[in-house]
Amino acid sequence: MLPAHGPYDGLSVKPGWTKPTTGNQSAFVQLLHSTRPHSESGAYVYQIRLLFVPLWDDQACLFSCTLYGHYTTRMQVLETPLRDVKLIEPQRFGDSRGWFAEVFNQSTFEAAGLSAHFVQDNQSFSMKGVLRGLHYQLEKPQGKLVRVLTGHIWDVAVDLRRDSPDFGKWAGFNLKAEPLADHLQLLWIPEGFAHGFLVLSDTAEVLYKTTNIYHPQGERSILWNDPTLAIDWPLESLAGLPPSVSPKDALGKHFLEAELPPVAVPHLV
Repeated sequence: MLPAHGPYDGLSVKPGWTKPTTGNQSAFVQLLHSTRPHSESGAYVYQIRLLFVPLWDDQACLFSCTLYGHYTTRMQVLETPLRDVKLIEPQRFGDSRGWFAEVFNQSTFEAAGLSAHFVQDNQSFSMKGVLRGLHYQLEKPQGKLVRVLTGHIWDVAVDLRRDSPDFGKWAGFNLKAEPLADHLQLLWIPEGFAHGFLVLSDTAEVLYKTTNIYHPQGERSILWNDPTLAIDWPLESLAGLPPSVSPKDALGKHFLEAELPPVAVPHLV
């Protein structure tokens, strides 16, 4: 369905009843159904079915029309030092009452070449100094769309794809819940990456969408302080306290000993 309002180059369509004027006569029109196919140019074609009820007749008429416009995206997709890892910045619209943001839009994700098929949402609450990771799954790899609901974390992605130019490289990102910022900030980590984060605020809530279900048999972990990866965690923010790591994560493998995802084999047509 079309969003409730544009912007569509001045075109504004609202589902529901309206009363447009046609010459000297009026009619009630109801938006019944619409689709918004995507095009690479950013132009969109809107197929809309309308229920047309003339005031001078007692018969309703169902017809279709096509509207052409340009959808102004409300979400920026930013490059990062790692190939295929993206920072997502949905625009936030606010006033004295609060704010609204379109956090996920399937069409926008698909237009940016990102996965839009999520099957599970996970949420965690952690105290300052908690370090989770570095996690990944075999057999059922997970892409993750990470968002901080409250607090501040330092989020890390490690490229485990052995056929990637960035294999073995990592990148860290400060993700915060900032109520007054113009944009929200999410991190897209595709399948084939390990993921972890360190909580820098007193507490933090993290929500992330995944492209596959939790698969305990394929769960794997790499040590957060692996010497080969040499991740530069901001431990100075903990005022001398050591990070709090779960017993399971403390038994993670070294990078050079870890069972890594298999190299993707292209499908033959």
